[in-house]
Amino acid sequence: MKKFLYVILILSVSVQLKASLLNDFQHFNITSYGAAGAVLAKENDINNLEIAPASLADIQGMSLGLSYIRWLDLANLFHLAFGWNIKGAGVFGLSLNGAGIEMDNFSEAGIYLGKIRNNEYQVSAAWAATWKGFRIGVDLKYLSITVDQYSGSWMGAGFSLLYSLAIPGIRTAGSEKNLSLAAGLQDLPLSDPTLVEESSSFSPLMVSGLDYYFLRMDPVNVHFLSGILLALENGPDTLSLGLTVDYNEFIFLRAGLYPAGRELCPFTAGAGVSKILDKGKLLRIDYAFIPSGEEINHCLAAKIDF
Repeated sequence: MKKFLYVILILSVSVQLKASLLNDFQHFNITSYGAAGAVLAKENDINNLEIAPASLADIQGMSLGLSYIRWLDLANLFHLAFGWNIKGAGVFGLSLNGAGIEMDNFSEAGIYLGKIRNNEYQVSAAWAATWKGFRIGVDLKYLSITVDQYSGSWMGAGFSLLYSLAIPGIRTAGSEKNLSLAAGLQDLPLSDPTLVEESSSFSPLMVSGLDYYFLRMDPVNVHFLSGILLALENGPDTLSLGLTVDYNEFIFLRAGLYPAGRELCPFTAGAGVSKILDKGKLLRIDYAFIPSGEEINHCLAAKIDF
């Protein structure tokens, strides 16, 4: 079944760049996948660079993120992101994403036709800053894809806003800013997708999300999360709902649901651990698993702030 799904995916790439793996994943925030993708309003997270660049605005010093996903035992995806707060100029970020598939290809008669290979990479750059209580961020991205003899590329841009405010919660201080709201647009085309034989358009996305820190029972904290991706032209809309529980911001447990847009993987879960290192450095390691039919997809990530 999994090979059939990827044959369909790869064949569709040759006529429509929107089907690319990197564009389908949208972003590589493993903490997000543990909560069904619902961390679009998370503050100080370098791994939101491609989908919600305003999340970078609270980075102090420098931040480095690494992610790896093994998908359906067929595809390998990786992510590397770096952010640097330059005093007085805002936070600058750069990321590199890559994906690769290699699988046997057979005709309907069972004749071996060789290997199908799909290789992709995406380079993204972002800038974020704080302005009058808002975090603002913009990003540019370039995507290149090769499927056997076919190749193509695409350029796009996006922006996002993030705002935090205080609302009532359970045992949370009334003056504490415990609700973060995010909104933005992504995949705004700067060029038409190009392939050897065909071209098509990406669908711009309207992105929104919230992070509500609604329960504190020291040392346990609970956040409710949600995210919405609305395709403005074509493609499925996605609704995400998630919950994060942490113990003294040291051990994290996450769970999430996709009520709409991800029928093959309707729920996810994950866990993480963080540790303060010497001189204020913070290391966080995260894991998420995403069921997809009969398969379990494993995701690993690490982030260090220094």
